[in-house]
Amino acid sequence: MGTTATGFHTYDDGTDVVDFGDMSNVGESDSITIGVTGIWWTGTTLVGTDQRFNQSKAWNHSGSSCCYDVWNVAAHETGHSIGLDDITGSSHEELSMYGSTYPGDVKRRTLARGDILGMRAKY
Repeated sequence: MGTTATGFHTYDDGTDVVDFGDMSNVGESDSITIGVTGIWWTGTTLVGTDQRFNQSKAWNHSGSSCCYDVWNVAAHETGHSIGLDDITGSSHEELSMYGSTYPGDVKRRTLARGDILGMRAKY
């Protein structure tokens, strides 16, 4: 935890940042997007990543139905930071990389077997 003058970028600036901010500043919908991750590669080597959480949404870490859960969304966005993509389909709703969430959702705070298999396949 801390502060930095550097924020989310849409290019690799050499500093990895996780912040809360305006989604429209990074080319996303402020009304729809919950979080976004930028990743940058040099060939097959991951060289940088930034994450932004939408400041216009309500957040907490208690699982209250009023707010998006920071840990739940952070697990998903961190999956993007290591190169995993969103997945869809009702059979995947328990996985951290499932491409949707809702206020009060905490079931994706930790990696499920499918998330781990995805990481193993990638690396």
